[in-house]
Amino acid sequence: MAKRKQGGLEMAAAMPWPMGIVIGLLGYIAVRYGVGWYLGTTGNPYLSGLGQMASAGIYAPLGWMLLVGCWIAAVGSFIGRARRRRFDSQTGIESLRQMSWRQFEQLTGEAFRRQGYSVDENGLGGADGGIDLFLRKAGQTTLVQCKQWKTRQVGVKEVREMYGLLLHHQATG
Repeated sequence: MAKRKQGGLEMAAAMPWPMGIVIGLLGYIAVRYGVGWYLGTTGNPYLSGLGQMASAGIYAPLGWMLLVGCWIAAVGSFIGRARRRRFDSQTGIESLRQMSWRQFEQLTGEAFRRQGYSVDENGLGGADGGIDLFLRKAGQTTLVQCKQWKTRQVGVKEVREMYGLLLHHQATG
């Protein structure tokens, strides 16, 4: 199964939360004032007319929607980072065994983030095509499949499936 595309709100929520606030403000200013100014400076009479409409505030609702969307994404980013900080309390193998499979995936992603990888979580609780995390660092892609088995080891079958996914996605590891 192919990795689904991220929407604009998801991409903004993946950024550090202060960036979401700044991008929202800059986007609001650009839409509210910049679009009208730009259209007004073109030589095209139709576009100039659209630029004059901007002075009447016709683009203000779009600017507000962009601002609010970015700020909602910033709040999501802030909450996500706060949730990831709770993983600092892991003390050993027993605390790992107490986790749900989703928490285990998130912990694994956070461990790679702290090593400098860009981490894209795949599946979000649904079918993930055998890949839980896409890691990117220094132009290379690494695939991760998390297995939180309490009583069994990873077998040859799972390793072969992962190798097939590695070749399919042209990943380096």
